[in-house]
Amino acid sequence: MTMLLEEAIPLYIRTAKSRGRQQRGIDRYVQDIRWFMQDVGNREIDTITSIEIEEYLENLSDRCKVKTVKSALSSLRSFFIWAMRRGHRTDDPTLGIPSPKEPDCIPSALDEGELSKLLQAINTIPAGLTLTRRWHWTRNARLVYLMLYAGLRMQEVVDLRWRDVDFKANTLLVRNGKGGRCRALPLHPRLRAILHAATSDCADDAVVGIRSGAPTSRDHDRIFREWLPRLGVTGIHAHRLRHTFATELLRNKVDIRSIQVLMGHKDISTTMRYLRVDPSWMQESVNLLPEW
Repeated sequence: MTMLLEEAIPLYIRTAKSRGRQQRGIDRYVQDIRWFMQDVGNREIDTITSIEIEEYLENLSDRCKVKTVKSALSSLRSFFIWAMRRGHRTDDPTLGIPSPKEPDCIPSALDEGELSKLLQAINTIPAGLTLTRRWHWTRNARLVYLMLYAGLRMQEVVDLRWRDVDFKANTLLVRNGKGGRCRALPLHPRLRAILHAATSDCADDAVVGIRSGAPTSRDHDRIFREWLPRLGVTGIHAHRLRHTFATELLRNKVDIRSIQVLMGHKDISTTMRYLRVDPSWMQESVNLLPEW
């Protein structure tokens, strides 16, 4: 049964929702499909060829990062497999297309100097701030501490609500983390004090909120793009704080399995990347060998 790409998208979304896919994941897949459709047109699904998909991905790689191209292929692969199962195609045109390889980058944690400069900057609240500006300052600092002391991803910070902070149990609950996984994190004393000073009576309020509506990752990106540079802190992005969390755990001899759980990694091989971060840690490990 033939069907146009535009006609198929609502049906594809319905199937994805019925399988428990997260809404933001569905939105990303649909966005990738629509971008592809802008390139090839609103065609019948069974007329799309492997060559057209490959050419689209090659053109995309000229202006986008490898991660974006990889995501686009993943989205198209999911869509065309769905189309096969629904009888809109007899084959998968993405089957022979290899997924591009991302560079194997070593995580970039903050060094001691960078960390000291960051903490000094966010903890030095200028005198004479208006109530609104002081509110923004403490909100921004709260985000930094959540990433440093809990290793949260940006989207996890955006989704965090006060109902997820349990001071009695001394835990912070991450709901619907990457891949729809949840995890409960113990509160570091410093983070606990910062959260306790800012807690809201409304359980549905965002822990790192905005003045109106629900926060987005774009709202919080401004903290790194605009606020920190104004304080003289440059070269720090959100994921470096998460890397710092993992690296400091490793330096303090926390086992790799525990770090995996705290970081919310599905695969321990992702966590293993952090073993290469600190040469001094590896030197200490080698020094444990006896002198034969």
